Amino acid sequence: MPGEVTYSRLLSAEEGATAAELLAEVRPRERAGEDRPFVFVNMVATIDGRAQLGGSTGELGEDADLEMLLELRAIADAVLIGSGTLRVEGYARLIGSEERRGHREAAGLAADPLAVLLSRGLDLPWDAGLFAAPEQPVLIYTAEDGGPTLNSALLGAGLVDELFLTIAPQITGEAEALRIVEGDGLAAPLRARPVWVLRARGELFLRYALS
Repeated sequence: MPGEVTYSRLLSAEEGATAAELLAEVRPRERAGEDRPFVFVNMVATIDGRAQLGGSTGELGEDADLEMLLELRAIADAVLIGSGTLRVEGYARLIGSEERRGHREAAGLAADPLAVLLSRGLDLPWDAGLFAAPEQPVLIYTAEDGGPTLNSALLGAGLVDELFLTIAPQITGEAEALRIVEGDGLAAPLRARPVWVLRARGELFLRYALS
């Protein structure tokens, strides 16, 4: 007979911690391998697994989700963006806060992380705020486009080290809404190890290690 299954309540290691305090333990540069950088993916989805509402993520996340997103950008050397995501979400200068830019420089980083855009046909929204900020470095590659499709390619190639996932307290049932991983599917399911489960107001924040 198998042993009795028991359950544990998963709580934050630090009650009342800020996103910056929590993410200090990620240390992407220290944990990078010899052949590639440390890669993390950040997504938001509804309870029923939709990564969009009305074609955009803008209506899904609340203030805590935005804070987590901005602090994740603040520890990144580069932010990879599919052209489809850029068209839908817009994007301006990736680090809009002078305070966050100051913290990056104090840590020995460039004030602004590199924005790396992937586009199949270079049909980019050139009027997006990302291109209007002269301080924002942008690098463009021609490749497969779209955020969730890009996730599928990265996961399938074994290039994602951690996944940060916000569960928005909504159920939409939108049949056409994208999920956090789209595309041709993975050759084999990936196992993920939970690192934390956090709560901020109505949102849940999950962090998984994938390698």
